Amino acid sequence: MDNLTLVLTGGEGPVTRPSFEYNRIIAADSGADLAFSLGYTPTEVIGDFDSTRERETLETMGYKACPRDKDYSDTELALKLVEKERYDLFGGGGGRVDHLVSLLGLFDTYPLPRIWLTKEDVMISLTGNYKFTLPVDEDVSFFPATKKSATISTSGLVWDMQDKELSHSWISLSNRVKKPVVSINVEGLVFMRLKAGLISCIESQI
Repeated sequence: MDNLTLVLTGGEGPVTRPSFEYNRIIAADSGADLAFSLGYTPTEVIGDFDSTRERETLETMGYKACPRDKDYSDTELALKLVEKERYDLFGGGGGRVDHLVSLLGLFDTYPLPRIWLTKEDVMISLTGNYKFTLPVDEDVSFFPATKKSATISTSGLVWDMQDKELSHSWISLSNRVKKPVVSINVEGLVFMRLKAGLISCIESQI
């Protein structure tokens, strides 16, 4: 896909490389470790290099660390570089819960990634109308991507929803696929969560 950027951050990321092609690859600190493990060469690296195992390599490549004491997280600095480009986000799984909360909070300010892929999960950002072909009986969850609530209607799930409001007080947790084709309508901004192993199933659908 043309003009698609990849942002890699710290925390647990995918262990295998999806088939997507990226024209720009931005690594936030230890996101560089994830990039190298997946066979990517970052076009840009940003951060204070306090968590990467590849500091020497990055410095040899000409990258310079930011000051450790700064107003923004390394991931936010990376998203500032993305601006209005379409992007995917790899990493952010496991690890410290404060880092995860901080990462989720960024989506109130910055555009959502097309997909967010960790070691265990793939989150697909949704707004509007969709049809996905998914394996029957697979778990699927939906939650608002920002602090604003969203409204969702579905067909093809065990527990279908009709104009259901999703908020930080109520999310659709561990629903299941009932029919091979799932239809989804979203007003607002929502993440659909599937297990990471289904990335190959949805690669041609997003």
